[in-house]
Amino acid sequence: MQTIKVFMALLLATGTLSAENAPNHLEPPPLFFANGLSSAIKVLLPGRSSELWMIGAPAFGPDYSINIVNISIGYERPVFELRYHQATKSYLLPAPPPPPPPPGAESETEQSEPESPKEVVRTVPLETSFVKPISKIWRRVIRRTRYGADQPMHMGHDGCLFIFGSGWYTGATWSPSRQIPGKLVELSDLLVELSKSTHHPDTTLQSKILGICKELAHALDTEPAPRWP
Repeated sequence: MQTIKVFMALLLATGTLSAENAPNHLEPPPLFFANGLSSAIKVLLPGRSSELWMIGAPAFGPDYSINIVNISIGYERPVFELRYHQATKSYLLPAPPPPPPPPGAESETEQSEPESPKEVVRTVPLETSFVKPISKIWRRVIRRTRYGADQPMHMGHDGCLFIFGSGWYTGATWSPSRQIPGKLVELSDLLVELSKSTHHPDTTLQSKILGICKELAHALDTEPAPRWP
């Protein structure tokens, strides 16, 4: 993991961690995150039949996920649930181990331990009519996933990795600013807000979410399909 942080530092120094240079499409998750992503999925998306999902990995905080799950096993019609799950640590961007204390310093048992993040799980029922346009646009964006033209992964300066999934498809972006990846991150952020809302149904947030879906649909209709470099 220290290798990843050195790699990121080099990219920052050379100016390649630039949101302005980021492509207007998602990219495959970098291979050096494969083990961390596998662990994050096991913790944040355990045994779930997800319609769609997103795992967020802030540089200085625990991983979290948002996913829409079809819980209608054995029912006649789909029944969906929005699920937010915050882990107790980061699996994708774990912090390096602290250096050993200098001679004469307090032992580990005498030092005060920093408080670990709490695990948080929230669920909200969703109507099928609300889920359908989200699922449709989510898939459209993910299926445009391509490698970047000049490097394997474009990264943003604030260090937050977003990995999106639906079915067999996945795509990633690093703190985007351009329209399509940025709008998908905005959509996932609103779903997080919806999961934390005290109003059910929260029609104001739902209207914002459907508005982002329409903006993404317009962007996808007008943006040329990305080509493989």
